[in-house]
Amino acid sequence: MALYRKKGSKIVYTKFDFRGREIRRSTGVTNKKDARTVEAKIRTELAEGRWGILDERPAEVTLGEFLKKHFITGEIATKTREYYQYGIEKLLDSDLAKLPLNKITKQDGQRYVAKFVRPAGDYKLDQRREHLSNNKFSPSTVNCVLRTLRRALTVAHESRMLGTVPKIELAKNERKRDTVLSPSQQQTYFAVCDQPCNDVAMLLLDSGMRPEEIHVLRWENTEFTVTPCSNPLRLGTIHILVGKTKHAPRELSMTPDVYQVPRRWYEEQGRPKEGCVFPADTQSGHITESESSIRKQHYKAIGEAKLEHFEIYCFRHTFLTILGASGCDPYTLARIAGHADIQMTMRYCHTQQEFIETAFDRLVDFRQGRQKGVTTGGYWQNTEVHSNALAATANSSKNEPYLKAPVAQLDRASDYESEGRKFESCRAHQNQ
Repeated sequence: MALYRKKGSKIVYTKFDFRGREIRRSTGVTNKKDARTVEAKIRTELAEGRWGILDERPAEVTLGEFLKKHFITGEIATKTREYYQYGIEKLLDSDLAKLPLNKITKQDGQRYVAKFVRPAGDYKLDQRREHLSNNKFSPSTVNCVLRTLRRALTVAHESRMLGTVPKIELAKNERKRDTVLSPSQQQTYFAVCDQPCNDVAMLLLDSGMRPEEIHVLRWENTEFTVTPCSNPLRLGTIHILVGKTKHAPRELSMTPDVYQVPRRWYEEQGRPKEGCVFPADTQSGHITESESSIRKQHYKAIGEAKLEHFEIYCFRHTFLTILGASGCDPYTLARIAGHADIQMTMRYCHTQQEFIETAFDRLVDFRQGRQKGVTTGGYWQNTEVHSNALAATANSSKNEPYLKAPVAQLDRASDYESEGRKFESCRAHQNQ
């Protein structure tokens, strides 16, 4: 920001930066004090959009050019980058890549869905291969592309390369990973599931690890308890060093069911000191959902067990849901799950109908005076009686005995063992 005069002129000019652009304007005055007032007015008009420089039309940039040059910049989480990279590849292969950013509409997204989405219920491998050969993808895959398009348009708007962001609707019938499996469904599934998918599902169900964390699990990070510890139920520890987010590194205790899985592989491999817990003949050297037969085994087990389709990730979802219903607080649950935001953890906390009914039962009991609680005096007493006693005490004079008003009510209460306990408790409360 600066005020200056041109050579041979008495008029004061202003120069400053506004949203990354250099602004030079004449103030029309010769006094610097008045020039600063004019400069402030110019900045105000620029901010309100009443200056011609803001009305300049930006050059039209196609979606393909924007995705290649401007979309992914700076540091970004690995998983997020992989997710958007896949969406970018699909967008660049589509007709949307040739459209200017300001020409993309809601209807373009709908046409993309109609062209590439396949029925959501086709889960069999032969049907899936047939659809892929015809460039038909699941609603989840199509929505990955549409979410990438949404984000790209938002970034373009934030970069002032796009005026308004069109509303892009996602494909319907997207597969969700929020199925909670019942004990009977779990038993039926594990009875027919082959290895190593059986053990992977067991670790998901009883430890809450992510599938990719199980795939890369190594013996160096698996600890079996050699000597008895203070907790007899703790049989070992799994150390997760890397994961999806910076909060993924954590330590998980082995339950009896979890302990059996790596222990069996440990004995079968000759008690190695290092290496992958689940080795496989793949490029990475360990099992993966795509390269190995885990996905095929999972689909086969669902078919033989005659269960409704669900993703193998739902075993982790089931674990976190049961753990939340057992009374685990959300912050501990987030630490076990490796979540960075507690709002993500709340997605795994499904309030069961029985807990909702119990909450309403407690409300009714509270209003009817049957709910018990510990007061600040440290003794048990009926909620309704205690409330009436406090009200009577507040309305009585200081010289009246504390128990004068509520004695009749205390005599009618059936929650105390004796009259002596009632009076002693109330007197102890009075003397505090």
